[in-house]
Amino acid sequence: MAMDGEVRENPAEERQKLLAARGWEADRERTGVLRELLGRSVEHVYLWSFSRLRSRDKALELTRNTLLWASRSLCSVPEGRLLDHWIFEHLATETPVRLDLLRSELGPEPCQVLGDEPNLHYLEAYPECRALQDAYTSYRNLPSDTQLVQRAGWASSRPDLERFLEGHFGEENAQQSERKDPLPHRLGRVGFRQLLPLALIVGLAGYAWWLRSENAELRAALAEKPTPTTIESTDPNPEETDTSLGHVRNLGLEVTDEFLTFSWDGSSRAEFYRLVFMNAKMDTITVKSNIGTSRTMMRREELPAFDPNASYVYKVDAIRSDRVIATSGMTTYPPL
Repeated sequence: MAMDGEVRENPAEERQKLLAARGWEADRERTGVLRELLGRSVEHVYLWSFSRLRSRDKALELTRNTLLWASRSLCSVPEGRLLDHWIFEHLATETPVRLDLLRSELGPEPCQVLGDEPNLHYLEAYPECRALQDAYTSYRNLPSDTQLVQRAGWASSRPDLERFLEGHFGEENAQQSERKDPLPHRLGRVGFRQLLPLALIVGLAGYAWWLRSENAELRAALAEKPTPTTIESTDPNPEETDTSLGHVRNLGLEVTDEFLTFSWDGSSRAEFYRLVFMNAKMDTITVKSNIGTSRTMMRREELPAFDPNASYVYKVDAIRSDRVIATSGMTTYPPL
């Protein structure tokens, strides 16, 4: 995972990766490209957040929220813009780590001042844009400030953020790798003992075919019963070969004085749903299973530690035949 703070791609090359990463919520094979793109900005975002908030915990929380926001904003990145530029604009103009530079004060295209060739027209027409350009230069140079890096505890915070990226966008890496490898390569990694059941099934299937071709009565009898050729895959986890993971859409949370109400778009394929509610550090607070509708409520007293002013992460999985057929992906509260 590239987390060294350097953006090595030019806009045209990165654009191809942005297009490849879009739709990762429904196609988990795209998450590898997404992790690579986000990983390039993690150090910048964390150090920038710490330099403004002076708190490692708050910097970690803001970095996680920013990464989640960026993962859902890929379709909004303008043509020719690096994702790191786009993330900085979000940090500088919309989050608590702001420079007091509102979009309305910067003209119609404030981010035209960013990059290696800033738009001089905007620099001259809007004095605030020069401050934004200077701030972006500072943002890019933060990893070279050794004192700030040490005070921010980057060495200890980096593994936490790497786990965060893997937890959100790397759940099926092993499955993707297995699906992409050619069959001979996969068989080469399987031991002889593990191949015995497969060889037995192939032998039984061949024997059954011979019997059916030799004996019409037996062929009729076999037609009424499951034959060895109908034996299901020996893959111990058939879910690994299912690439049709769907997306639970429009997940939201409404908080009142008495209840936490979760709602989402239901699926006719789902037998029930499972809700997972976590704090900002990804520690599980509660799991609610066997939800039969696309809406569920929890009383505030069921979550005595719930603070409406704190940040939380939650998701909903659609379950059928004891396996996940669709997921919402991680959603933040309050919304980004």
